[in-house]
Amino acid sequence: MRLQATNNTTFEARKLRIPVNKIVLDVSEHWIIPDNKLTVRGNWSKIYENPNARTLYKQAQKTNDSKERIRLYAEMGHYDIVSYGQGLIGWFKRLFDIRKKSEK
Repeated sequence: MRLQATNNTTFEARKLRIPVNKIVLDVSEHWIIPDNKLTVRGNWSKIYENPNARTLYKQAQKTNDSKERIRLYAEMGHYDIVSYGQGLIGWFKRLFDIRKKSEK
């Protein structure tokens, strides 16, 4: 019998998901809005690729030094924003991480 060690390549670790309820966009170049900011509400999540992002995020939340917090957030690396839809259905999709298959 042959055993294979479990690691990140054979068993994908659960990625860090941070829920986002609103995104503030700077629209100063495109539209005339009194404060040049447009707030869009929805059910999104930031999904980080770095397997150590969860520990870095917890360290950043505990620290009071702003430079250290910025460094830890930068070290977390690349993230993708995933949309789950609007309303109660979108909230349940985000809760259970139900995503549409991407079209390629």
